Amino acid sequence: MEILSNVTLFLILLFAVAFLIGIIRPDFIVFWSDNKSRSKVATVFGGITLLLFIVWGITSAQRGDTIKDKANPSDSTYQDQSR
Repeated sequence: MEILSNVTLFLILLFAVAFLIGIIRPDFIVFWSDNKSRSKVATVFGGITLLLFIVWGITSAQRGDTIKDKANPSDSTYQDQSR
């Protein structure tokens, strides 16, 4: 599952860069259509980037709680400092 997450993250970066280039120069990115507009770039590449971001969020590994309690009250070495 980690490989799928990494591939999805790479595709997100690729489509986000294409989106930014397309907003500046739509004729570089939209080569398949006669209508080379910023709205077409925003619709196609922005939508694909958003969809891939959702897929990446689903496929990424769930992290557990990484912060551990340093002073656990059930530990025998714990001393109350409130005196």
